[in-house]
Amino acid sequence: MMMVIMMNDSKLNRLAQIKSFLSETEAIEFNKKSKKDAYSWIEETLRKFSYVILSKKEKGLIRRYLRKITGYSRAQLTRQINQYRNTGQVRIREYERHKF
Repeated sequence: MMMVIMMNDSKLNRLAQIKSFLSETEAIEFNKKSKKDAYSWIEETLRKFSYVILSKKEKGLIRRYLRKITGYSRAQLTRQINQYRNTGQVRIREYERHKF
């Protein structure tokens, strides 16, 4: 049986809150609604916690949080975080057809 719940994470503002959220939701599995929504949420979360200036340990905590909520793999999140570092945005890449 599957139940759909809308989650409001606006009150998760501190890293300690993220840490307790991760420890309390180990048995729960989250799924993303759409790719576009997931990408915009990732960008918003990285911006909210100022990901670029965090320590290595804190970045790991944010990565675990993003992975838990979106269900993306470590490699996928790494690509999205690198895109955020380089451009300040996380966007879906448009397909570019090879031209001769």
